Amino acid sequence: MSTSNSSANDDLVDALCSFATELSYEDIPPETIETAKLRLFDSVAVGLMALKEEPVQRLVSHAATKSSTENASILGTDQTASLEYAAFSNAGMIRYLDWNDTYLTAEAAHPSGNVGAILAAGEVNESNGRDILLATVLAYEIQCRLCDLASFTGNGFDHVNYGLASIPLAVGKLMNLSKKQLKEAVSISLTGHLGLLQARQAPLSEWKSFAFGNVARNGVVAAELAQSGIRGPSQVFTGTYGIDSVVDPGLNPADLALSDGFLIDKTHLKRYPICHHILAGIDCVTDIVEETGLDPTDIRSIDVDTYDIAIRATAGSGRWRPTTRGTADHSLPYCLARTLIDGTIGPDELDESRLEEDDVVALMDTIEVHHDESFTERYGDTFSHRVTIETTTDEVEHRVDYPQGHFKNPLKTQDVADKVLNHSHCSPTAVDDLRTAIEEIDSATDISDVLRSAARIGQQI
Repeated sequence: MSTSNSSANDDLVDALCSFATELSYEDIPPETIETAKLRLFDSVAVGLMALKEEPVQRLVSHAATKSSTENASILGTDQTASLEYAAFSNAGMIRYLDWNDTYLTAEAAHPSGNVGAILAAGEVNESNGRDILLATVLAYEIQCRLCDLASFTGNGFDHVNYGLASIPLAVGKLMNLSKKQLKEAVSISLTGHLGLLQARQAPLSEWKSFAFGNVARNGVVAAELAQSGIRGPSQVFTGTYGIDSVVDPGLNPADLALSDGFLIDKTHLKRYPICHHILAGIDCVTDIVEETGLDPTDIRSIDVDTYDIAIRATAGSGRWRPTTRGTADHSLPYCLARTLIDGTIGPDELDESRLEEDDVVALMDTIEVHHDESFTERYGDTFSHRVTIETTTDEVEHRVDYPQGHFKNPLKTQDVADKVLNHSHCSPTAVDDLRTAIEEIDSATDISDVLRSAARIGQQI
């Protein structure tokens, strides 16, 4: 039976799909293209670093059992899977170590998860490098603009849900879907797959890291269904039981501010695989050690002043005794203490076998965390930490407002390369090959060089 579809009556869906349809590579400034290349490099790099993790290996093995007439590469491996499961694996590994980029406004996001689906769809659809960059900028813009609009997590739903709009639009762009098909894809994707915030509640499971991979899979399937002529429900945002009934009644498409610059330029990279709200504190202690040559055995006390969200996310109940990687990378006391002892914090420093070592437990017990109202007032513009360390002979204080990786204190291409070089046995030549493939992607006719270089690194991880 044929039914009419009134998704066009949803002005917010119409605005998103119009933007996606009309955006071209030529609309993107050169500096934003360079940002997109760096985000691609960072996304692939941290995804490859996750390949040695046992849960990621299980995900990849499962995905490889799923095949179709058009398979896509599983990033960093010689295995393939159906498009939706390649997207799931790719996005899951990019997100697993909590080392990928961040965007924080009304809602949080780690938008580089979109890259996992974009690479898979780009391979299947024989997209050129410019297509990949365009889809990447588009995905970031959609997800981040929606994050500016309203919060899912304040209402019990996971922040990954805005990927249910960005994924089908970016993948749909690579599939050359019409505006009407894009509307159907967004409607199917959002209505059918909203994830609950329970995924991020203690005790944390592996699903917390794979939730966006699931979004990638569902967004890809929605785009494929729309391409096949399947129609989605009407008014996914503004209907009686639409998204605005969940997050914020009265969502206004004008507030999206689409085309007002590109928000990929305002996303933040991470030097360390930990919660964004700890990064400035890590910079404080590394700066102190560099300036003073501090010996952690001389420390008597550590006071940390920071903003409210950082305290709630990283210094609340249970944070002084993390028991899993997922709780350690969100523990301000553990991350600061471990960095003071080891000089850095990477995947090895977050291994569960190291969480109860006597020296790190003793140093955690010297840490107190305090709320600074002025830091909270400036939150969003800054992510301020002030660390004061008292030793047996001295007291030293340091403050950081913009952690390394913040778009106002950005990481460089070599900093991203060092994520792999400093925390694996991968050869510099292999990393340089990946870097070159991505730096030159705007002139590439396909993404085979990127996938081949990623697979070479994956074999060495």
